[in-house]
Amino acid sequence: MTDRQSRLLLGLVLLALLYLDNAPGVEILIGYLLFEGITGWRLPLLVNRLVAGDAGKVRNVQPLNIAAPVRFQFAAERALRLTIALILLVSVWIYPQQVWWMAWFVGFALLGAGISGVCPMLTSLRMLGFR
Repeated sequence: MTDRQSRLLLGLVLLALLYLDNAPGVEILIGYLLFEGITGWRLPLLVNRLVAGDAGKVRNVQPLNIAAPVRFQFAAERALRLTIALILLVSVWIYPQQVWWMAWFVGFALLGAGISGVCPMLTSLRMLGFR
């Protein structure tokens, strides 16, 4: 599973959980994102490696070449997952009545990033200096 497919699936799952008003499911999704962001173990890649062995290694395809200097030795994909988890925490747990639309925005943004292959947040993080 590539990063693009992972973002597409993540966006679809988030939108489905929000539509069904499934708060425990969104909390599990937040935990999943925090797990992947903190540990760096991305479950789609781990599943590919378990199923296909070394042949299942997925190379990250970068649709945009960003020539920004690397300032932080922290992967932009991990920072993206932590940022998404933080936004979902704020919009679902802390201020659910005021910023309920942020979770929907994130879901549609992930869906669009999965369909198009261009993630504006990931591009922004790379421009900020994440590797």
